[in-house]
Amino acid sequence: MMSKAISLLIPCYNAAAFLPGLFEQVSRQTIPFNEVIIYDDHSTDGSAELAERFGARVLRGSRTRGPGFARNRLLEAAGSPWVHYHDADDWLAPRFVERMSDALISPDHGAACALRVVYLDGSEPDSVLRFPEVATTDNLVALMITQFIHLDALVFPKHLLEAAGGFIDQMRFSEDRDLLARIAETPLRFGYVDEALATWTKHARSLTRSRPTLAQAPYRRWYMHRCYRKLSRRHRKAIGKQALYVAWMFYFDATGSEAGAYRREARRWIYLARLCDQRYESGSSLPERLVSRLLGPEAVFLARRWYANRLYRRTFSGPV
Repeated sequence: MMSKAISLLIPCYNAAAFLPGLFEQVSRQTIPFNEVIIYDDHSTDGSAELAERFGARVLRGSRTRGPGFARNRLLEAAGSPWVHYHDADDWLAPRFVERMSDALISPDHGAACALRVVYLDGSEPDSVLRFPEVATTDNLVALMITQFIHLDALVFPKHLLEAAGGFIDQMRFSEDRDLLARIAETPLRFGYVDEALATWTKHARSLTRSRPTLAQAPYRRWYMHRCYRKLSRRHRKAIGKQALYVAWMFYFDATGSEAGAYRREARRWIYLARLCDQRYESGSSLPERLVSRLLGPEAVFLARRWYANRLYRRTFSGPV
């Protein structure tokens, strides 16, 4: 019988407040992880010592290098055929290993599950993200470019992560997206479990919530430009469509004192779309397509913003 041993790999930086809860969830697994390894990214709160007391194997960094570097060191140390990366502040359901193992039907198969999203500050309602198409798509690369799947919800064959080249050490954001796009070009296939077996917690200390959108933008562009350069040319349409989608998001958010910076960022994404020969967004109306081809996507974005602002003023200005 083929082994389905899974290594639990946890990048950790100043996560002492979260480790007791995570290790309690690890101890409750109906089928245990084959091993638990933590890479401590030079924490200053005693995370490494605490993890050792819980029985984890701890790799210690001599200086803070970021999540990409940490995940690569964890991958090198893993001794199981499959690996699961899990953030130290997130949660695991008791049947995670049991249910995900059922989806690992060949050495080239990974597993994906539904993911619960919880806002610890109550700022937004809890939700569940589902990814059934990951098991049925005939274009896994395009799916990974257009839909983000958190690593908490995934189990990978170790040999395919190594074949894809691992994470980019220098990336502090989007290193997971970059890896997912590249590993999708390997023989990887996913089985899907439609249960929320992992929980992504969002709070003030979360990396993505503690850094402004503009601070993350250069890393997101770096990742997408790497997709443009590294992936097969047949994926450029998907890259271009996603670039225009992100460009519109930046243009839509261009308000207040940072409006100019947001518009400049939008133009950088429009440039990437142009490199991919993508001139208009998916789902654009015929007039929008014509304007985009003649004047560029920014002209369409400007018209949309003008219309949205006019509609807002008309709706909330009260009786005339």
